[in-house]
Amino acid sequence: MLRSLLVLTVVALVPSLAPAQARLDDAAKIDADLLRAVRETHIPGVVAMVADANKILYSGAFGAQDVGRAVPMSTTSIFRLASMTKPVTSVAVMMLVEAGKIGLDDPAGKYLPELQHSEVFETFNELDKTYTSRPAKTPVTIRHLLTHTSGLGYGFDSRILARLLGGDPTASATKYPLLFDPGAKWTYGESTRVLGRIVEKVSGEPLEKFFRERIFEPLGMQDTFYTVPADKRDRVVTVHRSTQWGALVEVPNPDVITSPMNGDGGLSSTAADYVKFMQMFLNRGRAPSGKREIDRAHGLEPDRTAARRAAAHDR
Repeated sequence: MLRSLLVLTVVALVPSLAPAQARLDDAAKIDADLLRAVRETHIPGVVAMVADANKILYSGAFGAQDVGRAVPMSTTSIFRLASMTKPVTSVAVMMLVEAGKIGLDDPAGKYLPELQHSEVFETFNELDKTYTSRPAKTPVTIRHLLTHTSGLGYGFDSRILARLLGGDPTASATKYPLLFDPGAKWTYGESTRVLGRIVEKVSGEPLEKFFRERIFEPLGMQDTFYTVPADKRDRVVTVHRSTQWGALVEVPNPDVITSPMNGDGGLSSTAADYVKFMQMFLNRGRAPSGKREIDRAHGLEPDRTAARRAAAHDR
């Protein structure tokens, strides 16, 4: 059953209070809980929003957006989305599926030749990083990539990839064998980065352009991008790093805030913009205004049979 209520919390990694806006009856309790979290933990700041399909029901901002410069958190503060970029990429893929340009069970190698003959790790020597591999039992498909069952991982959640990739966050696992046969297991990994490359290959457009023209602009998401415009830089939340002693150290924002156009991370956005993205799902492809901004040709309107089944289940 599709839930009618949607909750979004964006947390920045000191306290100071920023004004909160509220529409829920128990908004004061939410305010108190979030303010307490900022005061009693290492979290410098937080933005929280609650929305249904049509409107924002609660909006609050607490703590600091930039501790060193004493800038209070705001509901318009811009966060680095990291892996919350992944759902946007997955929507882009499904648009191309609905348009008939990609098939869910198409081999990924159809679009990216380097994935045509995938291998799977068989043995791995941690001392010298040598390994043996065998051919994968099945090809990696679009469906595998969407469901994180492709066999691709990340260095931070795979002992093998950690040794091979080192600490380079930009290093790709695609040049190495898969961790397991496609479809055999689930693991969090680089699958959505590969999907981003496929979106670019099939659409013939950079990922940022596809997102902007096909998703962000129709939904009114004006604060979501890979490169933060200079006139919005002062709204970007700083990043904090943990030390070995558990303390947080703030990293000042650079003059230019940009990120590679990857499908698995890199977007920056506000809580309000991301709410618009999620409201699209609650509205079955419609923008918050109720106008159908994204139609079946864009891949976000479910078939009528599925919609009727969902409506019957809700009753």
